[in-house]
Amino acid sequence: MTRASRLQGATCYLSSLVQSLFMTPQFRAAMYDLGAPTAGSGVISRELQRVFVQLQTSKAQAVDTKALTGSFGWTQADAFMQHDVQELLRVLFDALETELEGSAQYEHIRRIYRGEWCDCNGISSKEPPF
Repeated sequence: MTRASRLQGATCYLSSLVQSLFMTPQFRAAMYDLGAPTAGSGVISRELQRVFVQLQTSKAQAVDTKALTGSFGWTQADAFMQHDVQELLRVLFDALETELEGSAQYEHIRRIYRGEWCDCNGISSKEPPF
């Protein structure tokens, strides 16, 4: 994060999550395949794409994440609260599913991260996919 985003608060969990997603080539490709951000594109996907481009092209040691957290609808107070990274991932993926539904990127991301419960010993599981 940059000096400006240090004022953002306790976002180390966000940095870890963004770096993990960025370092997953299939996910990064799906974000880049969205093409250039447009006024009609999803806010969260557009900001995540912007952060990925900055991570890949910037010579700076850090990237500002204020616009990304703003795309979540977070206020300055939200950024100063410690959040659970698992909950953030769920919220992020729910938002991306909503923004990208019906697109090739939606299906690509689902193939990477979607799971189903195992049918062990012939016992059928009624659990929904996760």
